[in-house]
Amino acid sequence: MDQEFEQGFALIMEADTEYQFYQALFLHYGRKHPECSIECLNDPVTFEPYYIVHGSFGKRIVRLNAVGTITQIHNSASWFSNRCLSGHPQAKNWTVFLCYDMDDYSSDVSKFYEGDWAQFRSQLSLLGVQTVIDLAASADIEDIFCWIWMGSVDTWSCLSP
Repeated sequence: MDQEFEQGFALIMEADTEYQFYQALFLHYGRKHPECSIECLNDPVTFEPYYIVHGSFGKRIVRLNAVGTITQIHNSASWFSNRCLSGHPQAKNWTVFLCYDMDDYSSDVSKFYEGDWAQFRSQLSLLGVQTVIDLAASADIEDIFCWIWMGSVDTWSCLSP
């Protein structure tokens, strides 16, 4: 597959629940923009799904990765290098989104800039990533799903196909 991409986006998150949430959110916003189309493909090595967004801007690639547990964030540098940079060398530049929940609205975000997280951010920088964006939910993603399921938030119909 020899495609040119104007940009690559990697969303790296803690676990499957966040993966499901951000995937649904991404697809929801994709449907709201009929001038764009989203193509879902599977990685030929890992069979992980990834997306190509087509629009007037050209083509952009979107990869999602759930690390399994927050303590495994350091392994994401290898995933990013292998699946994004090496897997799609034709992508001109990458923006990385770090998607995590705070477990509590009053939690301190600074822990996501220390230890393994600081090392991971440093590795991304060494890999040439210039833009890292934190997407920090101020509650558990599971709580957001429960609110939607219980009808407290009227968006579930928007997220479903």
